[in-house]
Amino acid sequence: MHSIEVIYKEHSKMVYRYLLSLTGDSDLAEELTQETFFQAVKGFIGLTEAVRYPPGCVPLPKIN
Repeated sequence: MHSIEVIYKEHSKMVYRYLLSLTGDSDLAEELTQETFFQAVKGFIGLTEAVRYPPGCVPLPKIN
């Protein structure tokens, strides 16, 4: 599993609950949760390797 998938699985429910508390609308909260993670992935992809993995940090291995 790629690191983005791990982050989504670990944090999406919390993000969804927060957005649901703000909107009061489960459909909108789900849509906003998906958009939040989509934007995060777009931002992550745009970073250079040096920024993604600064010295001393080891990237997570890709598991197929």
